[in-house]
Amino acid sequence: MTKRTLIPVRLWIVGIVSTLIIMYAWSRSLLGRPLQLGNQRFTWLGLVYLTGGYLFLLVAPWLTNRLALTPFEFMAMTDHLALGWLGYLVLILVVPVWFQPANSGLVLGIIFAIVGGICIDVPRNGVWGVRIPWTYGSPMIWKKVNGLMGRLLLVASYSMVGVGWVWPAAFPIYQVVVIVGILVLVLAYAHQLHLTL
Repeated sequence: MTKRTLIPVRLWIVGIVSTLIIMYAWSRSLLGRPLQLGNQRFTWLGLVYLTGGYLFLLVAPWLTNRLALTPFEFMAMTDHLALGWLGYLVLILVVPVWFQPANSGLVLGIIFAIVGGICIDVPRNGVWGVRIPWTYGSPMIWKKVNGLMGRLLLVASYSMVGVGWVWPAAFPIYQVVVIVGILVLVLAYAHQLHLTL
């Protein structure tokens, strides 16, 4: 008999709210009043991407766990990815103008969100996460450092979408400052943990 995996309550709530927002976007399009993204409308293709991305983020951690050499707590990763996606769904409703294709920070912001959501819970491996001697030396340092990295990337992802739309001329400088800042913070934290633990 296989072990059943319990879905955390927060994941249920986040999943229901996200599903309701996606259903709202689809119903608006079906009624001929699609969501406005500034001077553009949310297209059918955009809705397919939105729905497909959400479903992928819910299934990807489970698939990764099935294929991983060392099983890990994939429900925690699913929870963090779903929570990050809910943040984007709320932003689509609150500031839809940020999600126009002309936004230079949109693609990088979404990439940061996905990488950050995975980093929070990823087990030690040879491909993903902050892979330096300090983190490889201790499972606790690995978890803390990658957890910090993931959360910083997730927060930065939202700001990248906003800055990419509001100040597109400053976005290249902003992106370099954010990336360097996150790397410096994470490496300093890893070094500090290495010295104290």
